[in-house]
Amino acid sequence: MKRLVLSLTLAVLAFSATVQAQSYTTSVGLRLGNGSPSRTAGLTIQQRLAKKVTVEGIFQTDFRHNSTFHFLGQKHIPILTRRLNFYMGGGLSFGSEQSEVVVGNQVETTTGNATVGVDMVAGVELTLSGLNVSLDYKPNFNVAGRDPWMNSQVGFSVRTVVLKSNFFKKMKRKRQKRKKQKAKAKEKANQPEKSGMPSWWPFGRKGN
Repeated sequence: MKRLVLSLTLAVLAFSATVQAQSYTTSVGLRLGNGSPSRTAGLTIQQRLAKKVTVEGIFQTDFRHNSTFHFLGQKHIPILTRRLNFYMGGGLSFGSEQSEVVVGNQVETTTGNATVGVDMVAGVELTLSGLNVSLDYKPNFNVAGRDPWMNSQVGFSVRTVVLKSNFFKKMKRKRQKRKKQKAKAKEKANQPEKSGMPSWWPFGRKGN
């Protein structure tokens, strides 16, 4: 059974690798997170840098003791269509967080700790009718400032597509069209004016 599932997964990935990923360039929206140590809400912005590659910036807070920024790089793999993607990646985080340290039989809690961490992320996203919806799992590994050293979170994001994937292509085509129109107008302006007279007729022509 495991071999069958693995084979089907590889077949889907091999097929989807031939499909162009992502139907957007820039998307902005809201993110809700549920995990340790608390539930959060925040903002997310995702920008495509190259084919199948995006960067995402996240600000999230629980409106009490934890507020963090996350900067993630993500690799997208289309699933049957460019509108449905599996993605994975990682990045850095920093912020102000609550820390809990076990001392003997007691837990000492401190707040306002400046923290730095490393994120990993994996999820799926769907883009339809100008909306981008994603569900992801994002573990965070603390480098400095917080205990416990690992927190994990399941996030749900809803974004509005600000720029579609063909936006810059359309802009390029418009620039090329305007350039051609200017070249034609310049060429027409440089052409000698036609008087309607035969070239050998000496009267009624400019300069005579």
